[in-house]
Amino acid sequence: MRTKLEKDRRRVPPMPSPVLKRLYRSALRATLESKNGQRHPGLAAIEAAATMQLRARDVLVCATKSSTGSFDPCLGSNGGKAQLFPAASGTISDASAPAIYLARAVKLSQPRGAVLAMITERIQSTIERNLAIHLLEEAAKEKLPVVLVTTAAVGFSASQRKPGGVPRVSVDASDPIAVYRVCQESLRRAREGTGPTLVECVSARRDGLIFLENTLQQYGIWSEEWKQKLVREFRFNGVRVQHKPTRTRNGR
Repeated sequence: MRTKLEKDRRRVPPMPSPVLKRLYRSALRATLESKNGQRHPGLAAIEAAATMQLRARDVLVCATKSSTGSFDPCLGSNGGKAQLFPAASGTISDASAPAIYLARAVKLSQPRGAVLAMITERIQSTIERNLAIHLLEEAAKEKLPVVLVTTAAVGFSASQRKPGGVPRVSVDASDPIAVYRVCQESLRRAREGTGPTLVECVSARRDGLIFLENTLQQYGIWSEEWKQKLVREFRFNGVRVQHKPTRTRNGR
């Protein structure tokens, strides 16, 4: 039989309620902005969670328009919006090359700044894999403030050679809270001069937004009325709602 203390612990959210609300707001907006048929809406929730802790002195490297839309400027720790650098594509070579270059500049000119690169496409060749490994190892040697977030199986596990000196963290891609926590810690390490981190978002077994809604509802934070209020707010502010909002499993 559970004690009262054990029951109370089960009611404690995994993060402070204001943070969970901001995370859901960002994930919902990103999902609503995603285009039907072009990308999985769950990817937008991952990108929203990964970019939520970016600050004004940080740089976001991404290839898709939806990646830029997933960053809500009001969510930055200092209320500022990160600088955006559009990559040629979402491959690890096209995203990591400019990210490493920008990280060198940030290290020299922006103390406590960091670079976050979103990688959305799988490695297609051995040459591309070796180039990515070389770039990551150079970043580790120089302790560059860069975080690479992959939303596709990049293929390092199948390679005999892996990037040395670079921490690799695997996280459940269908859990925006876990993605947020891992990226928060990785950005903290980068800003403190520890060096780069490779965050691999894997095994998306469910939609991230639905998972987030169910989690918030469990702790009495989420409601359908609040969700619809946010949707109306986004529309009023000019956000194009192109994807039908998801619902929780119980339909509430």
